[in-house]
Amino acid sequence: MTEIITTINANRSNEFIRLGILFRKIIYLFVVCFLVSSAAFAGSEKSEVTFVDVAESSGINFVHTDGNSGKRFVLEILGGGAAFFDYDNDGFLDIYLVNAAPLIEPQSPMDIEPKNALYHNNGDGTFTDVTDLAGVGHNGYGVGCSAGDYDNDGDLDLYITNFGPNVLYRNNGDGTFTDVTESANVGSPLLSTGCAWTDYDNDGDIDLFVANYVDWTVETDRACYAKELRVYCNPKIYPGTHDVLYRNNSDGRFSAAKLLSEANTFTDVSEEVGIWTAAPNR
Repeated sequence: MTEIITTINANRSNEFIRLGILFRKIIYLFVVCFLVSSAAFAGSEKSEVTFVDVAESSGINFVHTDGNSGKRFVLEILGGGAAFFDYDNDGFLDIYLVNAAPLIEPQSPMDIEPKNALYHNNGDGTFTDVTDLAGVGHNGYGVGCSAGDYDNDGDLDLYITNFGPNVLYRNNGDGTFTDVTESANVGSPLLSTGCAWTDYDNDGDIDLFVANYVDWTVETDRACYAKELRVYCNPKIYPGTHDVLYRNNSDGRFSAAKLLSEANTFTDVSEEVGIWTAAPNR
């Protein structure tokens, strides 16, 4: 059975800010209704919901960088994605965190080169950084990610969207991953943000949808000002780029030896199915 994990992806554009505010209002309303309902059942008993930050004590010391250069590049307004998925099938959700990187040469050397991180859930409330061991420490300008078993081998694979070529890691089933981006034909060079796995054609193999942002590079960056101060430009001043839907070609029928050289490929069918569109700059 194909397992698809819900993931958190970076915001696609400033238009989503308004949607985010509306969404938060709905969530707040839901929480209030839930608490009022719970209080009614509890009678005179007081009930409180509290949260405690246990990241550090749990072993999660990830630090996200947005590549902040002081130039107010539009890309820096995007957040980093995260995925909760059981990559080693031990029954506990592990965490993958996406990092960014400097867009231009930093004025002073960085102590540690930023990269993505995979934290293994130890099952006791703590996590262990297994990024290097698993081979998923991509160090490009990452934005989003999504996990799904695209080759139907029972292990969740991982797709990462970037400023630059995206990355597909195939789960080897032994705690490690292999970069199969090139052979799978999913290394879009566009500025991608969100991504999701779905079997759109009901053939038993999950396909891949990739949401792209705007046509932007450091060289084509525009300077925007407010009261003579450099500010982040509205993304709408840049041309939009089309989203992409990749159809899984179901190449899992090949032998293991052949999979190494022609591993489960995808075909871009965005135009064919009618979703090859780009939001015009307004």
